[in-house]
Amino acid sequence: MPFAASQTFTAHEICTWGAAAVLAVAVVALLTHMWLAKSWPHLPVAPDSLAGTAFYVCDSVMLRDFERLSILGTRERDRRVERMERKYKFGWMTGESGRRRIGIDYAEGEGGFKMRSLGSLGLGVPDKKRRR
Repeated sequence: MPFAASQTFTAHEICTWGAAAVLAVAVVALLTHMWLAKSWPHLPVAPDSLAGTAFYVCDSVMLRDFERLSILGTRERDRRVERMERKYKFGWMTGESGRRRIGIDYAEGEGGFKMRSLGSLGLGVPDKKRRR
């Protein structure tokens, strides 16, 4: 292969500026995504801990429905929660105190998800995991 300094330098320049252009596009895409993601709610507490679960559930109107369920067994409690056929939503809510905050409460309208048990909130352990 013949060597010519001008050909090697030209190829080097094309590759360098091509890589710089790809990185610039990646940075612009990342910054655009970060700007669009600011509409997501800030999570003040990690939801995977007991304290985090209590933080997001406290001050919810839905707690009235769950008042007496703590004395029931896991299966009966899960059956009653499923029979309620309520939909729940995570996000901005107005709690019992009238303050607006991030938490879990009844979904207004069609949105939200159905709970089959309180295990998704970290309450109770499913029977299969308990036997290990």
